[in-house]
Amino acid sequence: MRLVVLAVFSAALGAFASNGEIVLPVDANSVERFAAKELSEHWLKATGEKVETVTNATGAARWTFRLGRAAALDLSGLGVNDGRVSVSADGIVEIAGVDGNGEAMNASTSAGTLFGVYSFLERKFGVRWLWPGEIGTVCPKVERVELSAGAWTVRHMAFSTWRAVADVKSPGWSDKSAARRFYADQSLWLRRHRFSTCDRLAKGHAFTTLFNECGRAHPEWFNELPDGTRRCDPLYFGGRADLVSLCASNGDLVREIVRRWAAKDPSDVINGNENDTAGKCCCADCLAADAVGDDAGRRAIAAAAFAAKSNNWWRVLGSVSTRYASFWKALLEEGRKARQDCRVIGCIYANYSDPPVSGTILGKDVILRFCPPVMYPWTDEKVEYFKNVWRGWSATGASLMMRPNFTLDGHNFPLAYYRRYADCHDFARSHGLAAVDMDSLTGTFGANGLTTYVIASKNSSPDRALVALENDYFGAFGSSSSVVRDLYAQFERASEAGFAVMGPDDTIEGGRYSDFMLSAYRVFPPAMLEDACSRLAAVRAAEKDGLVARRLAFVEAGLRDALLVLKAQRGFATYQKTHDSRSFSKAYAELLAFRKDNEGKGYLNLASVDYFESRHWPRHLAMLGPDARELEGWELNLNPDRTVGRWEPQKSLHHWRADYSGVGWYRCRFSLSDDDARRFGKLVFGAVDGRPTIYLNGKVVQEGHPIDDPGLAWRMPFAVSCSGAFRAGENELVVRIGKKARGRSGIHRPVYLEVE
Repeated sequence: MRLVVLAVFSAALGAFASNGEIVLPVDANSVERFAAKELSEHWLKATGEKVETVTNATGAARWTFRLGRAAALDLSGLGVNDGRVSVSADGIVEIAGVDGNGEAMNASTSAGTLFGVYSFLERKFGVRWLWPGEIGTVCPKVERVELSAGAWTVRHMAFSTWRAVADVKSPGWSDKSAARRFYADQSLWLRRHRFSTCDRLAKGHAFTTLFNECGRAHPEWFNELPDGTRRCDPLYFGGRADLVSLCASNGDLVREIVRRWAAKDPSDVINGNENDTAGKCCCADCLAADAVGDDAGRRAIAAAAFAAKSNNWWRVLGSVSTRYASFWKALLEEGRKARQDCRVIGCIYANYSDPPVSGTILGKDVILRFCPPVMYPWTDEKVEYFKNVWRGWSATGASLMMRPNFTLDGHNFPLAYYRRYADCHDFARSHGLAAVDMDSLTGTFGANGLTTYVIASKNSSPDRALVALENDYFGAFGSSSSVVRDLYAQFERASEAGFAVMGPDDTIEGGRYSDFMLSAYRVFPPAMLEDACSRLAAVRAAEKDGLVARRLAFVEAGLRDALLVLKAQRGFATYQKTHDSRSFSKAYAELLAFRKDNEGKGYLNLASVDYFESRHWPRHLAMLGPDARELEGWELNLNPDRTVGRWEPQKSLHHWRADYSGVGWYRCRFSLSDDDARRFGKLVFGAVDGRPTIYLNGKVVQEGHPIDDPGLAWRMPFAVSCSGAFRAGENELVVRIGKKARGRSGIHRPVYLEVE
């Protein structure tokens, strides 16, 4: 193999545009243009030289890059996102692929040329994208460019996605421009790791509205419960209609699903994803379709569990996978009467996770979303279970999509499960992995950057060994790499030891992934994170490389945030026990202030953590000082004319007035001393759903909701300045709330007097 050595002028000699050029077709599309932009920017970072983009090669350049249709490459046999790269002995680099006509940053656009550029940058220049943003990009400096002549093919899946929250309006962000920058950087990072949705496989639960539409006319299409009724399971989320399961053996239902698809869906994919529930039908046909025997005994045990009001009564049915395998196969056979090239997508979940009976054949046109019940804590037994189940479904010949929920784990803590993930991903890839759909990217890049990098790299560079990925990450910290490596080893040990403190069914003190922060201190003690932050701060202060120092600060910010979450949760636990909010209010305010000061670093998706935190923590308490006083003794009047209506005492403002539309009035009377009347200058409302008009001692102090965004207003706290409106003796606070749409409404969190 001949080596092409391309000398690069030093900065002292200056950079000359004639040293290189990128050639694009005259009518370059978005993918080709963006590929040229990415190539030129990274080339400049690596070499210090500019590479001009032209439509006609000058012939005077030291090297020439021909991209997309400007390249003379044979693309036959390639699919979406595929491409080819060729480096010739005379310094000509050709990169081209199967490109779509959409925007390059749109994940549904085929981007073979762009992905070819990324492959070239990785192979020839060692470029790595550890996390979103400039400092997460590793682009080694080179003095002499050495390009080995040769060629290779670039192949990537047509559907691989990592669902990411992108909520600029979230109250977690103080600076919306920082939010927009974070999401833009995150989207680019995902694209650089070749996530793509060219195939139309983003199918969710298919039958969420079907019961309301057809339940009366066709109850036989839906699960027969153990008591013989065809209805929504009353023991599961109160019998929600969108969570009903199907009678998967019903042939008329199969024909109706296919009829609706043929009439309304232009894609070739029939959505056969069961609702977000277990398979619960106990009819004779469904039980027989399971092919496990003793159907009468199974039903009798289920009936006893159902009668005892066990939420998980369906578990006694055992595996119902074979009935769903038959259901998906029936959909495919029926669909091919309308369209021969159709496919069916289904979901492996709950009690249809285990493989069907031996010998079941589905074929590649049945695509199954593999959603195993595997979450933290990861154990050897769980990994083995993952592999066994995957192996069993792979034997059916179905196309398998990795569709895990475990990337939701860990809140903002350094939960190091990357080694387990890599093992499972590599196994799946060697056993027919066809697509990836992960829920979700929580954006913990500061505290858990190695885990997110490994997951992303398994999509973009699946052949690279785990040790190489670890070296990529730790190597970015230069002379401080050993410190970061030691810290991550500690986090990994803590993550593994966390098994011992977890409760049954993957819970921590009754919580799930969404509640991880409630007991994270048991896995990551505050002293551990405090020590990690101190060590990072020390090496950062001594670091001479500015880029490395910024990376250390990035990781430190992530760990400091996690430490502050522990502190706030400790205060919240105290508040729950004693109703003394002072320690929580102080800690929560400190956490929010830290985030406001550091959100520009992009170390964490603040919308994601705010979503989980606001499920538990009352945000309004962060607005309170030590002298705040909660108002009690509220009354409610639902007559539009409060002078004639009936006032009903309210025990608490912690709950909405359910299912109401119209006007309601709240009233609270309280007494103040002369000193308090002078000290208190505002009211803090925990949350108000509806349009309020607030009267204090007969004077309007607030007209309308002060938060403009209706998507946030109902759950956000706000303060109302009332300076001069309080008086010594008795005071009366009256709040009129109007709500046009039916639903929960009113003051649903406490109201406080606060010092101005």
